[in-house]
Amino acid sequence: MVSKNQQKLKKIPSVNAILERADIRALISEWSFAYVSFETKKVVAETRKQARKENHVPSADKLAALVIKSFDYKKTTLIKPVINATGVALHTNLGRAPLADNLVNSIFSNCVSYCNLEFDLASGKRSKRGTLAGEIAAVLAGAEAGIIVNNNAAAVLLAVNCFGKDKDVLISRSELVQIGGGFRIPEMITASGAILKEIGTTNRTVVSDYAKRIGKNTGLILKVHKSNFDIVGFTEEASPADLAVLAGKKRVPLLYDLGSGMVDDFGLNEFKAEPSVASAVRSKSDMICFSGDKLLGGPQAGIIVGRKKYIDKLRKHPLYRPLRPDKFTLSAIEQTLLAYLTRPEEIKLNAIFRQGIDKLKQRAKYICSKMSLDYIEPTALKSTAGGGSTPNISYSGYGIVIRKKTENLDTKMRNYDPPIIIRKGRGKAMIDLSTVLPDQDKIIIEALRKCLS
Repeated sequence: MVSKNQQKLKKIPSVNAILERADIRALISEWSFAYVSFETKKVVAETRKQARKENHVPSADKLAALVIKSFDYKKTTLIKPVINATGVALHTNLGRAPLADNLVNSIFSNCVSYCNLEFDLASGKRSKRGTLAGEIAAVLAGAEAGIIVNNNAAAVLLAVNCFGKDKDVLISRSELVQIGGGFRIPEMITASGAILKEIGTTNRTVVSDYAKRIGKNTGLILKVHKSNFDIVGFTEEASPADLAVLAGKKRVPLLYDLGSGMVDDFGLNEFKAEPSVASAVRSKSDMICFSGDKLLGGPQAGIIVGRKKYIDKLRKHPLYRPLRPDKFTLSAIEQTLLAYLTRPEEIKLNAIFRQGIDKLKQRAKYICSKMSLDYIEPTALKSTAGGGSTPNISYSGYGIVIRKKTENLDTKMRNYDPPIIIRKGRGKAMIDLSTVLPDQDKIIIEALRKCLS
């Protein structure tokens, strides 16, 4: 005898019945039968689960609508260009540093067909991937050698595993930081097979604290630049230069995780206190690692520069292969590093950081004049570098503020084509032009007209 529950479940439309609908067939032509079938099975399975708890059984129309809605959402998650009007220059959620058009064109030309990724055109033999990119990084930094991996976390993992596996890695308690996505330095050290040895206290760690803990099993000293927070008050920390002297005496390698990778301060006084890659190399640290997509202004990558004997060991380490970048990343990092040496004006962060208040104010006034609305006005704003690059550092920016019709304005702008990500405040919305590229002003005007109408 069939139970009431079984009778109820039988009323749920089958996957095939949903897939045969005209509206779903249109979805299949866009997303493929395999993907739409995959999603439809999920929707039907969830419906069956709910039906066991409830009396209501949704119709085929309702199930089809759920499938279509899920793909509408997927369409928004496909990577696409957006306009960053937040004033956060290196916005982690928005891809951090934008790349200049000329650089992107070079990368596309290099990768659209076959390329000499691991092929020596001079000898006709196989070559080692990324050798030139590492060399250019070393030249730019003033170091002996360099190597490129997928990101800065990978750079730390590679170095710690290479020199610290089954050995003690010394690090100040104040530098046991958490980076984006919940990844923590202590967990990375442990995952690399090293033994974490905390040095000093949260607010004060001096060179003698390291000296006391160095022993026969010490494999590495790790210095981490606190790039996404500040400790203030009664504080002290050992400088990379002082640690380099100690490391040299004890014959223990020193890894300096610089994080931000600043080569140029872009003329902003606010960046003067941020340690540059060149200053990190001058500290005599054995290895310095940093990100490619923060203040360097390139693609996501981890760059390690330093003494050749240590870089050579990293290149030969088994972990280097799974951590090495692909042709797109290598081409992008090569072009970015070369641009710093030969044509720095092509680094797009220049267009963002060097605009100047006068130009930003002029753009803001122009946009407001085109809107002719009394609740939209130009205003001074505070912009930030962001991206875990410069803690608590803001610089003078400029944009426009909207004081009416702000309810759901951020949603409307976000759903515009192209999407525009704005700042929200209490009873107002702001468009920070510091991170809106000049050729995007026309799009901002058109979007505001439509979204405020």
